[in-house]
This record gives sequence, C-alpha cells and structure tokens, in this order.
Amino acid sequence: MQRACRTDGACPVAQPALCSARTSGYGVRSNAEPGEDVDEHPNVPKIRDALEVYNSGDHDAMREFLGDDIVWHVGGNHEMSGDYRGIEAVVDYFRDVRKATAGTLQVEPVEVLANDRHASIFMHVTAHRDVRTLDVLLAEALTLDARGRWSEYWALANDQDAVDAFWS
Repeated sequence: MQRACRTDGACPVAQPALCSARTSGYGVRSNAEPGEDVDEHPNVPKIRDALEVYNSGDHDAMREFLGDDIVWHVGGNHEMSGDYRGIEAVVDYFRDVRKATAGTLQVEPVEVLANDRHASIFMHVTAHRDVRTLDVLLAEALTLDARGRWSEYWALANDQDAVDAFWS
C-alpha cells in the first residue's frame, strides 16, 4: 500500500484542512486518526499505470485508460495546441509528440490525487527536440468516467512560454 496522505500535518497539500485524509471521497476513510496512513483511491494506481505505459511508448496500450469520448485539451500557442476529440485523435497526438521528440518526452508524477470522478496530477515533464530542451512542471486535471478511464484532460504549465518555445 502506498501512502496517499497523512493527518499529522505532514500532508503535502498546501491547506491541510483540505487533505484527502480529512475529506470524504479521496481516501477509503475520512475519519483517519492523526499520523495514520490512509489508503489511496483505486484510481490512483490506474493513473500511475497509465503514465508508465505512456512513457513506454506503447500508445495502443494507452487506449485502455482513455474513455471513448475523451477530449484532450492542449493549451498554449504552438503547433500541438488544440483540442483532440476521441481515442484515435488522442492516440495520434501521443504518436506525434513521441515522433517530434524522438521518444525523449518523459512524464514523472510528483503527486497524484483521485476520487471516483476526478483526478489531479502534478507532473514533471522533460523532453529534447533538436537543440531545445523542455523541463516543466504541469498541474493536470482529469475527469474520469465510471470505469476510471480519462474522459477529459487539461494541463497548466509552470512556464507556458517555455512550452510554447519548445514546440515552436
């Protein structure tokens, strides 16, 4: 069991009162005692599995993590910006990213929070493209379907100008 959160003040959330251990829906229990580990929601390991598959480059295997009507929003002002609708469009986007970065784009989750319908990921993203390098932190928001598959995705970079320059 991985620890999702603690109630002894060591919670990584900026506002411990909002910690998943104290809020119904994120942990298995909302009545954890101070210092007690809280089980993570079953969608957390699914998300971590999806990220491992993404890093492996097996885009066809990513299909099992994507809802049929997924909408993938890519912000910014660059060639990859836009909305990708449906599994085929999202998988094609993944392939385009991998090709453009010669497979160097890697994602590393820093924090993953989830409940039945939503998830958020703080993600370290690195990549190389020609002589350009990308090294940013993304705050990602997901809507999940009833099976825990991703149905909508948004991301906000800590340095959008760096992302735009990387893809331009």
